[in-house]
Amino acid sequence: MDSGYIVQPSIQFTLNAIEIGDFSISPYVGLWANISEVRGNKNWKNLYETDVTVGVSIEYGKFTFDFAYNLYTYPSGASGSTQEVGITVSYDDSGDEFTGPAGLTFKKGQFLPIALSPHIAFFQEIDDNTDGELNTYFEAGVAPSFILPWHGIEVTVPVNFGSSLDRYYTNSDGRNDFFGFASIGIEATYKLSENWYLRGGVEYLYLFSDSLVDANGGDRNAFIGTIGIGLSL
Repeated sequence: MDSGYIVQPSIQFTLNAIEIGDFSISPYVGLWANISEVRGNKNWKNLYETDVTVGVSIEYGKFTFDFAYNLYTYPSGASGSTQEVGITVSYDDSGDEFTGPAGLTFKKGQFLPIALSPHIAFFQEIDDNTDGELNTYFEAGVAPSFILPWHGIEVTVPVNFGSSLDRYYTNSDGRNDFFGFASIGIEATYKLSENWYLRGGVEYLYLFSDSLVDANGGDRNAFIGTIGIGLSL
């Protein structure tokens, strides 16, 4: 969507972590919506998309294993509903101390050096009412971050690569396109109070796959700017 407003409210409820030995287990459920000026052809014309996520996050040391079920629906009639299950494995390298030049001690994630926060993700469709196929998605990325020494602003530079293992993305001949997209962005988060925060950023995507280019109006380049406010309790 290159015109009109886009508002994306979301909320997530997470149960306080359950400690079992060295494992920390946190079940959660989340809701997300895309409300846009671009209208569909059904009753909820401006409610482009609504998603439901149910999952459990398991932490072990610095690793997090996030198992999730996602339901994508389109009340506007823009597409058919899709269900998928998947896992995201991430590593938290923030807070690690090490000794730098002149014997100075640093913590990753506190200005410099940078915390990388790498992750990989694997998702498998279990129901697809758009094309009837059950496709597979794979993602790898890092999110370098640091805290600016003034005002406590956290800056993150997410870099992601999305790929198709089984026709999740396709070329002009309808065959699998392994290379889906690559993206890089910059995001800043500022705490307004103990619970409220302000976040804004911009992301650039290069679209390798023909199916993504078609969805983007024939352009391989895409820029997405966002600004939002959040509450964490």
